[in-house]
Amino acid sequence: MTYETVLSLAWFFAGSFSLVFLIRQGMEVQHAAYFVAIGYLLTVVFLLVFSRTGFPRADVSMAVGSLVMAGYFACFLYLPDLVLINVAPVLLALYIPVFWIPFNIAMIRMTTVKNRGLIISLTFVIFPIVYFIGPLAGGAMIQNSGYDVVFAVALLLFVVNSALILLTWRKGAEKYSPKMDLTGAWSFPSSGFFFEGIQEGVFAVAIPLATFFLVGGEFDLGKMLAAFGVAGGVMSVVAGRLSDKKGKRKIFITLAALVCGPLLLLSAFVSDPLLFGITIGAIFFFLPLLWIFLFVLAVDRAASSQNAIMVRELMLNAGRTVGAFLCLLATFFVSVQMTLMIAGISLLLVPLLGLKR
Repeated sequence: MTYETVLSLAWFFAGSFSLVFLIRQGMEVQHAAYFVAIGYLLTVVFLLVFSRTGFPRADVSMAVGSLVMAGYFACFLYLPDLVLINVAPVLLALYIPVFWIPFNIAMIRMTTVKNRGLIISLTFVIFPIVYFIGPLAGGAMIQNSGYDVVFAVALLLFVVNSALILLTWRKGAEKYSPKMDLTGAWSFPSSGFFFEGIQEGVFAVAIPLATFFLVGGEFDLGKMLAAFGVAGGVMSVVAGRLSDKKGKRKIFITLAALVCGPLLLLSAFVSDPLLFGITIGAIFFFLPLLWIFLFVLAVDRAASSQNAIMVRELMLNAGRTVGAFLCLLATFFVSVQMTLMIAGISLLLVPLLGLKR
């Protein structure tokens, strides 16, 4: 988990503010949404390419992924704005499959049906922890030292992470060549990833920008994002253990969707920063249940865990692309906060898909 921790800390420390940086540079919300949407669209393209070519040795692939992200933050330091929003998404799109496919395959190989929920939830719990530390530290540093320092620190952390992987990864690392069989991809739970992806695509744009417009500054944004991040950690581990004991994965997926969907519809209309923070915090508390157990259920039911991971990434990023583009189109007519309704509707569709299986 060391690699994931360093990488996630670097991302939440600086990446949480990347869209706000674009706004500070004088760009419009539509530019920020375009930035996100193009990145996810290219991720789908790269996933299709790697499904045919396979990946390098796991440690090399993950190390390259970390270096690619160092290049991503170098774009924010050195490239003009209009070049930045077209080049940086390419690097982000390459990083997602090159790092996360080998990482997730290696993680799943450490699990069994009996402990899979707990192991995956422990892996996912890293995100709430660093989501608390990263934005808080990043917001404070932006306020005191500016964006260049934050992006430079993130760049350095990704380089360090790359070196850690190459120096400490276990001997005999494998090459992974997962082939993508899309048979049944539109049946549950794989179809659930698409609608989860729509929610994540909207979130990638709307959460940082809507929160920033409500609170008005990077440090306050960092504090709010930190509160969102810490909300789901304990719940993730407890639910993971309960699911392993009872095997009731779908119950947690349904619970998360039915709680978060209506709260997202409500959050689109909240104008008070404190109430908005409480509402989104409650959503972040329950969302890990959906993220974790869709993943676990897909692997449990799959004939090949490697194929399950590839299909998950494809469906997620296809959904993220749709979500981000819907967000982009919607912002021509409504505020970015109102686009949270798209995420809410998408989540409410997930348990309906599950009823058919």
